[in-house]
Amino acid sequence: MKIRTCNSAALGLIVMGIFSQAGNAQDKTHNEKEFILNETTISLIREAVINKKVSCQTIVSAYLQRISEHDKKGENPLNSIISVNPDAIKRAREIDLTPDKNSLPLACAPLIIKDNVDVAGMATTAGSRAMVTNMPLRDATQVDRLIKAGAIVLAKANLAEFAWTPDYSESSLGGMTRNPYDTARTTGGSSGGTAAAVAANFGVAGLGTDTGASIRGPSALQNLVGLRPTMGASSRAGVVPISLTRDTLGPMARTVTDAALIYQATYGYDPRDARTQSARSQPSFDAGTALKSGAVRGMRIGILSQNINVKNANPEVMRRFSEAVDQLRHEGAVVTEMNIPDLNRLADIPWPDRMEYDFNAYLQAEGDARAVKSFSDVVHSKKYVSALGPWLTPLVGIPSPETNPAEKSDEIKTAALRNAIVTAMDREDISVVIYPTWTQPARLLKGLEGDGGNDNPMIAHAGLPAITVPMGNTTGELPTGLQIAGRPFSEELIVSVAFDFEQATHHRTAPSSLPSASLSKNSKIQ
Repeated sequence: MKIRTCNSAALGLIVMGIFSQAGNAQDKTHNEKEFILNETTISLIREAVINKKVSCQTIVSAYLQRISEHDKKGENPLNSIISVNPDAIKRAREIDLTPDKNSLPLACAPLIIKDNVDVAGMATTAGSRAMVTNMPLRDATQVDRLIKAGAIVLAKANLAEFAWTPDYSESSLGGMTRNPYDTARTTGGSSGGTAAAVAANFGVAGLGTDTGASIRGPSALQNLVGLRPTMGASSRAGVVPISLTRDTLGPMARTVTDAALIYQATYGYDPRDARTQSARSQPSFDAGTALKSGAVRGMRIGILSQNINVKNANPEVMRRFSEAVDQLRHEGAVVTEMNIPDLNRLADIPWPDRMEYDFNAYLQAEGDARAVKSFSDVVHSKKYVSALGPWLTPLVGIPSPETNPAEKSDEIKTAALRNAIVTAMDREDISVVIYPTWTQPARLLKGLEGDGGNDNPMIAHAGLPAITVPMGNTTGELPTGLQIAGRPFSEELIVSVAFDFEQATHHRTAPSSLPSASLSKNSKIQ
C-alpha cells in the first residue's frame, strides 16, 4: 500500500496555524516525555508525529490496544467496534517513513468509520450478517480523500443495522452499542458506534451517516460535535444507502476544530455522486475562516421553538438550552424567537421508500465484483435483527423513482419546507437557527418506548446543514447538545457559531467510566 497524495496544502497550513493558536488548553498536557492520548486532537497528533515526539505506529498501537481492552469487556460492553483495520499499523509505518509529513494535513489521524461506508480491504456490513461478504474494491470517496490527507482508518464502527433507527444502535453483527457515559443507556442511532468509540477515545474522530438524525443524535448524547452537511455538499459514493434524497456523510469529533478539518478534507464535487454537482458552484469550505473567534458578535440567531419537541421534555435539558441562549447573548449575539408559518404541516413529510433502488445502485457500482447481489437477497435472507423485518420487507418491489409518483411529491414537499425556512430567516434577518438536539438525555435501553425528544428530522427533510455541539451535562453525567442550523451551503457560518460557543463553554468531558488513555513514558519511535 502506498501513501496517497493530497493536494490540500492550504489545509496543512490551517492545521499548523490551529495548533499554534494561543490558549489551547490541551497543549499544556503534552510534552516530549509523554504524549497523552486521552482527548487529544488531530493537530496535536500531527505535530507530535512531525516533530518525532512519538511515532505514528505508537499512537495507532495504543488506540488498537485500548479498543481491545475496553470495547467488549464488562457486563455491559460498549460494542462500538465491528472490525479493526488489519493494515492500520502498516499504514502508520508508511506515515512514519514519509519524508514530507507537512504535506499531509491529517497526518496520522486515526479515524473510526461507520460500517456502512466502504473501506477497501474491509467488509462493509452495515451491521448485518447478510453483508459479511460485501468486500468493496475501492474506498468511499470521502474515505479516499481522508487517506490522501494522511488519515488512517483505524476501525469500522457498529451501527443501527442498515442505519435504520435514530433511537439506538443495535445490529445482528455487532450487538447493542452502549453509551460510555452510562452503559445502561442508549447511544442513539444510527451512528452510535462511531459516537461511542470517539467519545471513549478509541480514535481521534470519525465518520457517520445522517439520513434523519444519525450523526447529530448520537453525537449529542455522547458529548461530541457532529456535522450534517448540506445535501449535495459532499459525496455519498461508496455508502450503503437508505435514500439518496436524505443520506449524508459527515464528521463526528470531540472538538469543532477536528470536525471542521475533516469536513474541509472531504467537501466538494465528486463525479461518483451526481448530487454533488451543486457543490461546484459554491466556494470551498474554509476551516480557517470558520474557526475564527468572535463570529457571533452582532449576529441575529433565531430560536426555532416550533422544532423543539416539548412533549415530555426533560427540565434539565431545557435548562441547559436556556443557559446556552444566555451564553450566546453574552458573546454578543442577538437571540430572538422566530416563527415559520405553517411549519407543522410543511414538515410532515413521509420518509422516501426508495431503499431498494438506491441499495441496488450501490451494489452495481462495482459491476459483478460484490458477493452481495441485491437488496431483495438481503431482505429475504433474514440475517438481520428481527425487528427490522416489518420495515424492510415492504420496501422490496417498490417502483423505481422514475416511475413512482411519491418521488415527485417528495421533491415538491422538501423544496417547500426548505424555502419556508430560508424565507423566514431572510424576513427576520436571521443568520442561523438553534434548538436542542434532543429534549431528553440518553434513555435507558430498557425504556426506549415512546417519544425520545428527537429534534433532528426537520432539517434533514429540508436538506439543510446543521451541527451539534456539547451543551452541558445533566445530573448523572449525561450529555446534551445544542444544534445550529443554517441556509444551504452555510457550513462555515454554523461551524463558526459552534466554535464560538465551544470556546466559551468547554462543555466536553470524557466519560468517567473509562480510564484515561495515554502512552507509556517509555514509548519510543519505532
